[in-house]
Amino acid sequence: MRLIDKLDKGDAKKTESEMETLGIPAKQLFKYLNMPVKDAKNLQSAFGKLVLENKALADGVGELATVLKLLEKLGVPNAVIDLKLVRGLDYYTGMICEILLTKLPALGSVGGGGRYDNLIGAMSGGKTNVPAVGMSIGIDRLIAGLEDLKVIKYDLRFEAIVFNLDASLSGVYSDIARELRASGIGCDLYYQADPMDKQFKYAEKKNIILGIFVGEDEIKKGTVTLKNLKTRAQWTVKAEKLAGEVEKALK
Repeated sequence: MRLIDKLDKGDAKKTESEMETLGIPAKQLFKYLNMPVKDAKNLQSAFGKLVLENKALADGVGELATVLKLLEKLGVPNAVIDLKLVRGLDYYTGMICEILLTKLPALGSVGGGGRYDNLIGAMSGGKTNVPAVGMSIGIDRLIAGLEDLKVIKYDLRFEAIVFNLDASLSGVYSDIARELRASGIGCDLYYQADPMDKQFKYAEKKNIILGIFVGEDEIKKGTVTLKNLKTRAQWTVKAEKLAGEVEKALK
């Protein structure tokens, strides 16, 4: 299996030579491994009489054919059987799969998994076996690929910012930012109690319109101070009406 895994990653002729050294009929094997299989009928006919002579092969081909039929019914495009596919983990007991971005094949797989009927039993000390299937996704690689394809774009435009007047009130500031974001307002949060001129420069650089201030006085009174960072106009609102007041100020 390790030699088969090398086929798409290295020198095919060298791999073929290694197989022949081990007594594996490489040319005959490659005939099947390199078959383009895109539908269940094609898969079953490709192996011909071999499926009649080998029950394990017949079971495997039948399982893959069923998966292809189900994928077709679900409208999943670009599903193909790759007989050279090998997963590095040894707990798989059936079908394995990998996901590729068809427009970026050089990126490699962005997800993979398969069937593992004995894994839960192995993890539970052999007490019970539960048929299972699962997969993992390479988030970093997937995002990098989608960015290259311009499928995802970032719009991190903030309209308001919660300034940090007191490090001991960081929890309050986080709650305010979370409340405003939940209301659909693009709200930034300054995490450190830096000098205010530094915080103002940060907001100016991001072209943020509205500043939100909460100190000990506001906490005691149950209020929040708002400031238009463009016009310098400043006013106070009740804390429980903050989201509505911020929306009004941004119109």
